[in-house]
Amino acid sequence: MSQIAVRDLSPAVEAHIRERARLEGRSLSAVASELLALATGLGASAGCRDLSRFSGSCSAEDLAEFEATQGDFERIDPEHWS
Repeated sequence: MSQIAVRDLSPAVEAHIRERARLEGRSLSAVASELLALATGLGASAGCRDLSRFSGSCSAEDLAEFEATQGDFERIDPEHWS
């Protein structure tokens, strides 16, 4: 693969790439490469209509709130299964 150097990134862009790399346990290069591919429409998910980009994006509090609302879906109504 080829390499390029990107200079004069804004502090906000650099911070975003660093934070995303840290959260995902990936290298800065891998995150920057993915972001460039997505921005140019050449990313792996180009044309896909799935929700994979949201995977792992909720906080522990969000998850707890969601799970607390799911109790009704865990209940089985016997009259519907006869």
